[in-house]
Amino acid sequence: VDWNHPRKASKETIAYLVQMEVVLDKMNADDDPLNEGLSLEEIVDNVIEEIKHSTASVMQDKKGSLIIEILLKKSSDSQLKVLFTRCKGYMMSLSNQRFSSHCIQTMLSLAGPIIEKEEGGGHDGVGEGGDDVLPSMVSIIVSLCEELQNSWSSLFTSVCGSHTVRSLIQVLGSVPVMAERKGKSSKHSHSISTAYKINSQQKNSPTNMPTNSLAELVQKEVNVEANAKWTWFNAKNESSTPLKFVQILESVVEEITHL
Repeated sequence: VDWNHPRKASKETIAYLVQMEVVLDKMNADDDPLNEGLSLEEIVDNVIEEIKHSTASVMQDKKGSLIIEILLKKSSDSQLKVLFTRCKGYMMSLSNQRFSSHCIQTMLSLAGPIIEKEEGGGHDGVGEGGDDVLPSMVSIIVSLCEELQNSWSSLFTSVCGSHTVRSLIQVLGSVPVMAERKGKSSKHSHSISTAYKINSQQKNSPTNMPTNSLAELVQKEVNVEANAKWTWFNAKNESSTPLKFVQILESVVEEITHL
């Protein structure tokens, strides 16, 4: 399968993001405006606009990916959806690369509460500048999953891709993205800070993906991890999971049963 790979991020773009990292680190949503009277939302909007044509490229840069993770955690629902849409066309490449896969996992860990809000009628569809109407988070996730159709097997057997697809399965199963135990050989110096931390009572929850029993894994993720203290849907109630998500999970299981 041919992948679309983003171009290498320019030195100028990374230098700009390094400067903005200091500003983003200092601000929270309820802080008084700073930096020429700009609010956090306005600052994030400016950064998103600056990397409009290089978001995927920045995600694959070692330093850039770390700043993108900060940006994601500071973003509003609509800003997060804008960044999600920037992944379109590059999902296989982003999912399989060590730095960008971390960004995708962070994005997915933040998607659940937005879906819950939208499914409950609280759709935030305003895009950059207040002019564009963004698709729902469910539609965005479905669109990105469609890119991965017929490539799930490759993802499951990829070092980085397996982590990304695990997070995707959890979102599709209407459960929180769970933090994975960081091994000694991990290439990342940090874990997904926005993922749900597994406590001692949840150690039986699967943290690895055995490719020889994926169908069981999908069911186990939904049943076991739904008992977490925080969930954005009651995963035990099938009607709470968007139908399109259920259909994607079924197609994933069908595609990888031969592994």
